[in-house]
Amino acid sequence: MVKLYRVMMFLIVTIMVVGCAAPNVIHKDYTNQQITISTGGLIDEQQFYRNYGNFILDHFPGIEINVSNTDNSNTEDSNKVPIDLVVLPWNQFAQLRNDDYLQDVTSYVMRDRFDLTQFSDSMVTAMKDGDEGLYGLASRANVDGIFYNKDMFAAMQVDDLPNEMTWKELLHIAAQFTGEPFGIESLSLSPEELLLNMASLLFDSAGTAVELPEQQWMEALEQVVMAHQLGAVTAGMGELFIEEKAAMYRGMLVNANRFATEASFNYGFVPEPVDPANRDVSQSLYFDLVLAIPKESTQQELAWEIIKTLMSEDVAEQYNIQARNINSGAHISTLKSKMYDYADLSLVPFWEKQIVLSEARYPASISDSFIGELYTILQEQLQLAIEGQLTTEQCYMAIKEKVTVAFDKEKLREFN
Repeated sequence: MVKLYRVMMFLIVTIMVVGCAAPNVIHKDYTNQQITISTGGLIDEQQFYRNYGNFILDHFPGIEINVSNTDNSNTEDSNKVPIDLVVLPWNQFAQLRNDDYLQDVTSYVMRDRFDLTQFSDSMVTAMKDGDEGLYGLASRANVDGIFYNKDMFAAMQVDDLPNEMTWKELLHIAAQFTGEPFGIESLSLSPEELLLNMASLLFDSAGTAVELPEQQWMEALEQVVMAHQLGAVTAGMGELFIEEKAAMYRGMLVNANRFATEASFNYGFVPEPVDPANRDVSQSLYFDLVLAIPKESTQQELAWEIIKTLMSEDVAEQYNIQARNINSGAHISTLKSKMYDYADLSLVPFWEKQIVLSEARYPASISDSFIGELYTILQEQLQLAIEGQLTTEQCYMAIKEKVTVAFDKEKLREFN
């Protein structure tokens, strides 16, 4: 019996010692391994390392990263450079996917049982080519919206901002606050920019004609001119909002860091106004740079491991810590466990709408020269209308005439 007791005690102690010992974790050494990552020249090397590179170096010790500025939108140029992984904006992603430049990673997902359901459904859908293929993943999203002073709204007996509204509806609310406090403060709501948010320039498929739909433009012009005449819209970077001299502020989510410490009132945050013709599509959320693997990559396995790491819960938590610094931006993880709140603000309404690959406002064939001239025309004619020197109809006719002339010059420029 004593011997049996001693044997049992020996086994128990052995199990406790072995079970409690720290596991012998072996980190793979990636010394002498290189990977070439293209940013398309749209972010500098410092931004790349802050947002992606440093996380790669942390999880792949010893790896050497070659950052390339190859223009990913030029598939011929891209194929000449041995790129292993691309980090690109989603308009470039869509083009390269359509050009058959990117690797379908579905086989890697299935092999590794990589759970796509843990991510935003809209993100995964946007990365696919219809119902087939998965050509990239986005680890983060950017968020724009409207901050509003809930205390000021209550004092003025104005209802809280809804989670869905058009620009027309927002300007109607802003018009209830005129002068000081102003209705809405923003750096990106100049008369011309606001007008282009509400009215469309329609280019034909060949890029040879441009149209300004009269009813749409007349209504938008009237609302924009009136909003600026009443003082419902003003330029600023949030100071007026903090000082309670503006009831609303249009800007990026990162401003929540600042308002949390400097604002002495209760505030809310709702999505950007929607397009009345596409109410189900979000105008507030857009995915950050997309991670994808070129078909010609010689390091596809390593590139896939890097993508999985950048999509992980661990890196998502590091992004959240990084986002609390106002100087680094406020990117939201696309992980469902991380994407619904930020700085005590609920982001649930932002994710309720479809998020689609955004189309450029102008065809690729349109030059910067024409766009610059367009903004000058809108700025000059709108200012005349705001000052009362032009009626809405006169303003529309002047804009239409001058834009037509500018576009005729644009067509001539293409032939020369």
